[in-house]
Amino acid sequence: LFSEGLVVGRMSDDEVRQVRYWAVACIAVAVRHAIKGGLDENKALSYSDLCIRMVDLMDASADIVDYVSKQAIVLSELVRDSDIPGSCPECVRACIHYVKSHLHEKLQLNVVAAHCGLSKDYLSKLFKKSMNMRFSDYVLKNKLEEAKTLLISKCSCGSVAYHLSFCSEAYFIACFRKAYGVTPKKYIDSLKY
Repeated sequence: LFSEGLVVGRMSDDEVRQVRYWAVACIAVAVRHAIKGGLDENKALSYSDLCIRMVDLMDASADIVDYVSKQAIVLSELVRDSDIPGSCPECVRACIHYVKSHLHEKLQLNVVAAHCGLSKDYLSKLFKKSMNMRFSDYVLKNKLEEAKTLLISKCSCGSVAYHLSFCSEAYFIACFRKAYGVTPKKYIDSLKY
């Protein structure tokens, strides 16, 4: 990139430090645009932190440039695979961020709408239009995805149901079976083979 004439302001007299600063700036800008493109804010910021830590460990300018170039492709793929459409309004993105950050709570539309500064009816319509699903279905989908992670980490069905604020273990199992076609126990058993 630099041999092709890319001009970067002088931030350090040390060449490697200069390239590190450039890399951090590139990562920050790319992640900001990835969020606008639909990548979940938590996922994007965690990815940014990881990339910056990796850049910090590198000692060769060429390795840093190569790493940042490869991570740009990975970041593009994360945006492509995101469940948030790029055209999603900012208030719906704020709602999604709130949901993903509060999966352990009982999420009610009126509370999330108030957090986003909207009426629950308006948020409900806007969410359905933007995400092609109801708010409650989106919450359940994300709770069940988190449940799979917790189950893999050896949490019991009861503790998963409690941690994700399902009203009962039986209701959690019924929701899991309806979504994935198997009970949580059979899901875990299928991963052992």
